[in-house]
Amino acid sequence: MLFFLNLDGTVARDDSERVFQGQNGVASVDLITAITPDQTGIQVAFTLPNGLATQFFPMSQSGAYALRGDDGRQIYKWSFKLPFNVTKEKGSVGVSFNVIKYSGTNSSGKNVIVNQTTYTSEFTVEYSVLPTPPASVTESEINELINLLTLNINNLEARVAALEAKG
Repeated sequence: MLFFLNLDGTVARDDSERVFQGQNGVASVDLITAITPDQTGIQVAFTLPNGLATQFFPMSQSGAYALRGDDGRQIYKWSFKLPFNVTKEKGSVGVSFNVIKYSGTNSSGKNVIVNQTTYTSEFTVEYSVLPTPPASVTESEINELINLLTLNINNLEARVAALEAKG
C-alpha cells in the first residue's frame, strides 16, 4: 500500500493493494513524503478487524528518491512490512501514521519533540485459506516455490515503480 503524505500531515493520495489473510512480511505499508528523515521519525499503528489496536511500530526510512516534488523538495520513502497479527483476520484494518519531529533543543539543552498524528485510513484484509505446510517437501517443490515468490516480488516492485512514476 502506498500513501503520499503532504508536509502539513495530510495524505494527498493512497493506493491500496489487495492484502490476504496470513500475508505477513510480504505486503508492506509505504509512505512517500517530503518530510526529511534527519529530524523525524515516523510510526505506524493498526486497528484490527476485531477492534483492538496495535502499538505504534517504527517505519524504516528507505532513502531519498532521485525525483523531487512539484515544489523542488526532496522526496523520501518510509516502509513497514505487515506482521502476521495484522493480516490474521479478514476485514477492515485501520492504519494510522504518527510523525515525531525534533524541533531543536530547549533552554536546558533537551530535545523538543512534537508529535503529529497525521492520518488514519483503512484497507481490507481479504479471506484466504491459510496454508497448512506439508509433512515433507522435495527440493523441486522448494525451487518452484522460490521461483513463484520471486515472480510475485518482481511484479510488486514493477507495480510500485509504475505508481511512483505517475507521481
